[in-house]
Amino acid sequence: MFTGLIQGLARVVAVEARVAGRGLTITLSESLTTGESLALNGVCCTVLPVLNDSKLALMGEIGHVYQIDLLQETCDKTTLKDVVVGDVLNYERCVTPTTLLGGHLLQGHVDYRGVIQSIQTLGDGTYAVTVSYPAKFFPLLVSKGSIAIDGISLTVVAVASDSFSVHIIPHTWQVTVLSQRKAGDFVNLEYDIVGKHLYHFYTLHTDKEPLV
Repeated sequence: MFTGLIQGLARVVAVEARVAGRGLTITLSESLTTGESLALNGVCCTVLPVLNDSKLALMGEIGHVYQIDLLQETCDKTTLKDVVVGDVLNYERCVTPTTLLGGHLLQGHVDYRGVIQSIQTLGDGTYAVTVSYPAKFFPLLVSKGSIAIDGISLTVVAVASDSFSVHIIPHTWQVTVLSQRKAGDFVNLEYDIVGKHLYHFYTLHTDKEPLV
C-alpha cells in the first residue's frame, strides 16, 4: 500500500526486453531491502538486487542500483512499457503502521493510462492539468475526490465524462515527473479503491456492467 506522496525520483539506467514483459534497472538515493515493494510512477513493483557485475559497478557512482521485473500485464496497462534509459520515475516506498497517511490509500495497481490534454499555468508556480480518460471510468471520479496520476495523490477539481482536471502546487511540480510532462503524454491512473469497491457492489444488484 502507498499514500501517493512522492519521496524521490529514480533513474532508469538499463532496460531489458523479455518474451513476456521487460526488466528495468534503476538507481536511487535510498538503500532498499530485497523484496520490498516500491511504487514507480504509481506501479507497485518488487525490488530485487542487481547480480550483474557490470551493473553493480554503477553502485556508488550514481546511487543504489536495483532490478525491477515487469510482467506483460503491467506493460500492457501502464506507461512503464515505454520508459527508456535516462528516464526518471516518481518513487514511493510502501507504507508501514507508523507512516503518516498524508495522501490517500493506493494499491499501486494502475487501472488505465490517461492522456494529458493540456497544462495551463495558473500563476505563482501552480498549474492546472487536464487529463482524458475512458468514459467507462466516469462513475469513479467525483469533484474534490482523489485520483492518483503517476503515483501522485491529487484532488480532482472538475470532472467531465471523458476528462478531469487537477491543480498542482509548486512543491509537487518541482519534485515529481509532472514538470516533464506535456500535452499528449500518457500517464498512469489509479482510481480510489473505495469507489471501485462500492461501484462493483452496485453493479452486482443492477444491470450496470462491471469495470474490467
